[in-house]
Amino acid sequence: MLVSIVVTGCLLAFVGWLYAGEIEEAWRSRQALEWNEVPATVTGYHEKTGRYGSYVLWCEYVYGNQVYETCSMGYGEDDKALYERGMKDGEVTAYVNPDNPEDSILSAGINQDGWINLALWTAVVASLGWALVREMRIFRRRFYDAEYKKQTALYLEGEEPRMCLWSRWESLDGVFLCLTEKIRNYVRIEEGSNPLNGVAVCSGNNGAFFLVTEKDIDHEEAVYSPEMTREEVERWFADYESGEPLGRLIEGWKKV
Repeated sequence: MLVSIVVTGCLLAFVGWLYAGEIEEAWRSRQALEWNEVPATVTGYHEKTGRYGSYVLWCEYVYGNQVYETCSMGYGEDDKALYERGMKDGEVTAYVNPDNPEDSILSAGINQDGWINLALWTAVVASLGWALVREMRIFRRRFYDAEYKKQTALYLEGEEPRMCLWSRWESLDGVFLCLTEKIRNYVRIEEGSNPLNGVAVCSGNNGAFFLVTEKDIDHEEAVYSPEMTREEVERWFADYESGEPLGRLIEGWKKV
């Protein structure tokens, strides 16, 4: 869990750094609508074709009797369209910040694709941030919350009888029929006292089966059994319903 938090945090920091660059570029593009327009001569280019192609122009422009360079494409025009126009004409328009002539951009404003790009970046950063907060909350609960430890111990060590909700399958025989007839690859059997708890019966190799369940009350850590025969699955569910502690029933199972 700690490793996952560190990895997610590092990924968020890296993506956040890239996102900050995109926001800065978009803000400059927006400001450029009020900047001065000057002709810029194309002096170099970079083209990467394919699904994730990129297009960059290097340009020179003269402002106040001095020569400046820029390769900032901006958000006002599609990069590929701007690139193709610059390669064809050999010249594009540079938008120059009058307060800092070194600060310039090759398209002003933010077009529709630019807004979509910013929205996608925002969604990625927000998702990573949510994942990091969630992992930190789970980590705090697992290692510092006494009530959580108590509930987890009860979940794994409790010996209360359980009632399986067979639902449309009516019984374990119906589950086996569903799997052997390949109607489904797995069937999840909910536990009566808490539908979030339960066990999935899955098809294995050569007519065998294996089981999957969670080993924590947050349902974050799933484990799976070795392959089992039908008779072994039936005995396992008999012990499960009779109240055998879950911790014993899943002993030796591997983490998903």
